[in-house]
Amino acid sequence: MTFAEQIDQLADVIGHPITINHVTRQQWKQEMADYIPGPYADSLLDWWASNDGKPVELTTTVQDLTGHPARTFTTWAGDHINSFKS
Repeated sequence: MTFAEQIDQLADVIGHPITINHVTRQQWKQEMADYIPGPYADSLLDWWASNDGKPVELTTTVQDLTGHPARTFTTWAGDHINSFKS
């Protein structure tokens, strides 16, 4: 699932559109400079870019550990809806 697909699903759960403000890599690094040193920010941005939308191997780990299947992203978002409403 891409980041954009996650945002779309969150918007569906909360019942209104979510505005996405696109920023450049440099703008994001400037905004995060007080929290994430430059080399770490670069690594994180590179990792996000290389993994966005790439499927991951599905496992049974959640079911093995908890005895119930993993929730979908949409279910998880619905369970935490108050965290996404302002």
